[in-house]
Amino acid sequence: NGFIAGTFPSYLVQNGDRFRARVGFMTPAENCGAARVKFRLNAVVDGKLNTIQTWEKVCDGQLLTLDVNLSNLKGKTVQFMLAVLADGEATDDWAIWSSPRIERP
Repeated sequence: NGFIAGTFPSYLVQNGDRFRARVGFMTPAENCGAARVKFRLNAVVDGKLNTIQTWEKVCDGQLLTLDVNLSNLKGKTVQFMLAVLADGEATDDWAIWSSPRIERP
């Protein structure tokens, strides 16, 4: 039940901003056993940690595409925190965030 997280510099959320990324495992499905994790997008707003969304993922050889509308945070300065939490035993949890970014139309 371990976890790892990374916090990014403060960012002013603007109209139309979306958080996008792909998440999954570096290990091919046939080599990952019972690996399962929770990916969590958090935002620190006014010094308070808020979970925006959580995704559960098992090791199946596929990356999951994430697309989160950030309009409810428009005009706020936030620090995004990306976290991966082991969902049970952490053995074989070679989880990855691929190309996390904020996009604006």
